[in-house]
Amino acid sequence: MAEGIGGKVKGGSNPLYSRSLLSIKELDRPKIDLILREAEAMHKIFETGRKLSLLKDKAMATLFYEPSTRTKLTFQRAMIALGGDEIGDPSMDTSSAAKGENLADTARVVSSFSDVIVLRHYDNGAAEIASRFSAVPVINAGNGSGEHPTQALLDLLTIKNEKRRIEGMKVAIVGDLRYGRAVHSLAYTLGMFDNDLVFIAPEELQLPKEICDYLELNGRNVERTGSLDNALDADVVYIPRIQKERFMDPKEYNRFLGMYRIDRNFMKRANPEIIVMSHGPRLDEISPEIDDLNNMVFFKQVKYGVAVRMAVLNMILGKRMLSK
Repeated sequence: MAEGIGGKVKGGSNPLYSRSLLSIKELDRPKIDLILREAEAMHKIFETGRKLSLLKDKAMATLFYEPSTRTKLTFQRAMIALGGDEIGDPSMDTSSAAKGENLADTARVVSSFSDVIVLRHYDNGAAEIASRFSAVPVINAGNGSGEHPTQALLDLLTIKNEKRRIEGMKVAIVGDLRYGRAVHSLAYTLGMFDNDLVFIAPEELQLPKEICDYLELNGRNVERTGSLDNALDADVVYIPRIQKERFMDPKEYNRFLGMYRIDRNFMKRANPEIIVMSHGPRLDEISPEIDDLNNMVFFKQVKYGVAVRMAVLNMILGKRMLSK
């Protein structure tokens, strides 16, 4: 069984080495600061196009039971940039899972010939199950409507680089806050930093109460509202799509589709220094008419994602950190 992340950062040690990353809640502020420093070092290397050999002879297995472009490909690109190999089916529909193999057996089998498993699954408890039966570390790349820890880390790196700070801001998160696993991880992460947080959604899609309670317990100023106008004075607005696949009733999904939209009209009224973020894919929540604005950093997030995933993979599998 691969262990989760534990302990404190002491004397420059690596708290991720040989451990799984299942939830952002496994990380405290010092661990996140360390990951971001490593990701910034990786980003500089990646921008030069230079390939590293830090993970030479290491193999990453990708098990994606749900569709993905950004997460899967950036993990693959990260492993290649570190000198390692990637193995995995283009779709789990062509794997033994289609024949009825359970996740525990898949984890046992795949971990016998890989060094790390990157898992995306439609079930909230999947990452924990896989880590229980895997002989190698497991990275949660999205579990149902639960969490998506590396997405939160890349979002934080994006904010840090684009705003030159992580604290002392107003961050507005808009849309599907009930089912959005990336939103859940980001909210927990932002709770470790001193920012004002506004969650904008209809009551049916608002952030789960346990996350709001966590934020308030950590002294964060939290506002819950249904009006997008409350994001006009924000420093960051984060607006993911409404996730059709999480709704049992298509009529309920259609009722919320298109409720919030960032467009030229919003940007004309908004804080001129605001940045617009999302985890994608984009539907109609961000208008293409703002793509040419410097405020739009949605596409920049992808490169930061490669850097963060390089950092996480190297810290879990490698013996040398670039940021030391």
